[in-house]
Amino acid sequence: NWTGLQGREPGIHVTPEAAGRALESLSDAFLITDDDWRITFANAAARRLLGLSPEEIGRSLWRLPPFAGDSALERDCRQAAADRVPLEFTVPGLVGG
Repeated sequence: NWTGLQGREPGIHVTPEAAGRALESLSDAFLITDDDWRITFANAAARRLLGLSPEEIGRSLWRLPPFAGDSALERDCRQAAADRVPLEFTVPGLVGG
């Protein structure tokens, strides 16, 4: 849902296409999930890092290696989402992790 990108500043309008292009060009891995933790967007860096194929967009984040079975990370992410606060984390086994 891209609606959160619009209406924060008077006169500023960000189209979903423009937001997608900006997020795709990030050098850092960036994922968006829906309320059920299904991946709805993964930029090129995230797809490379996680080895995601286009068919895996839509799968639950918690079913993908290296996230599967990490109950502490899942708990922390769910709590951060419930509290509507950002969460930064490192996943062991990934580049830089």
